Amino acid sequence: MIVPSEDFITALNASERITNVELFVENQVLGTGFLCDFLPSSNIQEEITVKIKAKRKQSVKKEALTQLYNKLFTAGNHVKRIRVKAKDANNLDVSLDTFCGKKVDEITVDLLDNGIVDSNSVFNELNNLMEAHFDGTQR
Repeated sequence: MIVPSEDFITALNASERITNVELFVENQVLGTGFLCDFLPSSNIQEEITVKIKAKRKQSVKKEALTQLYNKLFTAGNHVKRIRVKAKDANNLDVSLDTFCGKKVDEITVDLLDNGIVDSNSVFNELNNLMEAHFDGTQR
C-alpha cells in the first residue's frame, strides 16, 4: 500500500536495515570514467540507474544516504532521485523514494480455505495503516 510519507530522512532513520539503494543520475556521469567509450551517452536515455546492494545481513550506511539526500537539491548535482529498499523493526519491506514522496508499507492478509484473499482481512489491515498514519503512530 502506498501512503503519503513522512519526511524522507525521518523514514530513513526509522528503518532497521537498508538493503538496496538506487541512484537515478544524469547520463553525463558516464563520460567521467571507464564507461565513456563503452556506452556513448548519445545512445542512452538522459537518466541512468546505479544500484547499490548491501552485503547479506548488512546495511547501507544511513549517514551516507543522508548526505546524498542533502546534496540532492544543490545545483550541479548529478543525482536526481534516490530509491531505498529497507526493513523496518518488524522485518517488513519498506520502500522510500524521493521522486514520489511516498512510503510503501507491506501488509499481511488472511486467505480463505479456498485460497481467495479474505476481504475483511484486507480492510482491517488498511484501516490499521490509515489509523496509524493519521494518529501519527508507527505500525
